[in-house]
Amino acid sequence: MSKSLIEELLAKGVEIPSPSSVVVEDVEVSRIEAGVVLYPGCVVRGRETLLRAGTRLGRAGGGFFENVRCGERCDLYGGYFEDAVFLADVTMRGHAEVRGGTLLEEGCEAAHHVGYKMTVCLPYVVAGSLINFCDALVSGGTSRSDHSEIGSTLALYNFTPWGDKYASLFGGVARGVFLRERPIFVGGQTQVVSPVRVGFGAVLTAGSAVRRDVPEDRLYGEATTVIDEPFDAVRYGALLPKFEATRDFTGNLWALIAWYERVRIPTAKDALERAVVAGGLSDAQAQALWAPLLLGATVDPKNIPLGRRELARQSQALLSSSPTELAGLVRSLTAMAVGQGPLSAEEHTLIDTVFDRATASGNGGKMKQGQVEGAARKLLFDDLFEADLGGNPLGNPHAPKREGTVTAVTPGKVYIQLKDPDVEVRLGVDDLRRNCPQAHFRLEEEGCALLSDAADAGAVARLVVGGQIKLQATHHDGDRLHFTVVG
Repeated sequence: MSKSLIEELLAKGVEIPSPSSVVVEDVEVSRIEAGVVLYPGCVVRGRETLLRAGTRLGRAGGGFFENVRCGERCDLYGGYFEDAVFLADVTMRGHAEVRGGTLLEEGCEAAHHVGYKMTVCLPYVVAGSLINFCDALVSGGTSRSDHSEIGSTLALYNFTPWGDKYASLFGGVARGVFLRERPIFVGGQTQVVSPVRVGFGAVLTAGSAVRRDVPEDRLYGEATTVIDEPFDAVRYGALLPKFEATRDFTGNLWALIAWYERVRIPTAKDALERAVVAGGLSDAQAQALWAPLLLGATVDPKNIPLGRRELARQSQALLSSSPTELAGLVRSLTAMAVGQGPLSAEEHTLIDTVFDRATASGNGGKMKQGQVEGAARKLLFDDLFEADLGGNPLGNPHAPKREGTVTAVTPGKVYIQLKDPDVEVRLGVDDLRRNCPQAHFRLEEEGCALLSDAADAGAVARLVVGGQIKLQATHHDGDRLHFTVVG
């Protein structure tokens, strides 16, 4: 603890009710304004620390705050905070863990026990309690009373069995920064499996799982399914959707950088505010270092031109350096990058070639996986054909009724997950009309149910996502086994 630093802060007008129980190390006193309050148990350190007037740290038992930038009137109750940016009027209640790369813009709030890392929340996003929400960007809403919401006990899973990480996008930067979009609501106890893209106005139902993209203005939630099958640690799942989601997420980060460089920083009202908002991005140094970092991460070193090879190699250290090492490393690498100039067309081709190979491999793997899954489905339905119809393609009036759950509906198709066997069945309009030939179907306005206009539609009058349903095998047309709804 530096007694002189605390004395300087007290003389400046910083409130420290119990100076002997507060640790202040390696900070710039000029970056901490009068009117800041440091409660007992606080550790405040780091040359990048910046605290504006009205900010309160640690009032729920202290906390650790390193290289934290806070705008006016931020209230961080306590926990662990490192390398994060909080713009004006952000509130985070007790026992939070907020790590590097996190940016919470004006008016964001979070209740107790919230974990953020590399998380970006545009203005007014509110999170409940007991939340793990890393590698994500959230926008939506127009004000503190009309905001996007992340429900309590939500878990966002960003790590795969193969050791890869993915990020998810809720809304987007290009429209979200103007604060005129519909809010996004994520219900409590939701499990989000990254990467997903969720549109403005979407509502994710409480207690559900979300494993796929959700369009705008959609009520969505997936039922839990039982999976019991061999796992191949070598074979990847479908990669192309993950690449596409990652591309969109990265594009939104670059849009956020442009928004800060061209709008937020130039219009900041004074030097301290500019310093706060500049912490919300990697600044211009990121643009100078991005290309060599990408080159070193994707291209075999022996294929990189000799003059660029050392910069590409050293750039990889950015991914593992500590906060105390990062500033000096960025300065030295930026000087090298500026001296060497932009990447040549040949160097860009090297990077593109790697991405092309990865995409081709992913597409090939997806195609092969589709073939294997198709063959497996055919074997399973062949077994159902024998079990339910006795091998008679014309049908069996005594075929068993199988229970399932409606998982999705479209104007021409209904998706049903059977309980036994655990397989997805898809019913077309002809299957639905089997017991009501004159029926016509349309999607309910919210898109979560398929409605029939026939008075005698019976079991197919209204098929609701999440609803329980009974199916019966009817016939085999030589290509696939058909079912109809019986209850």
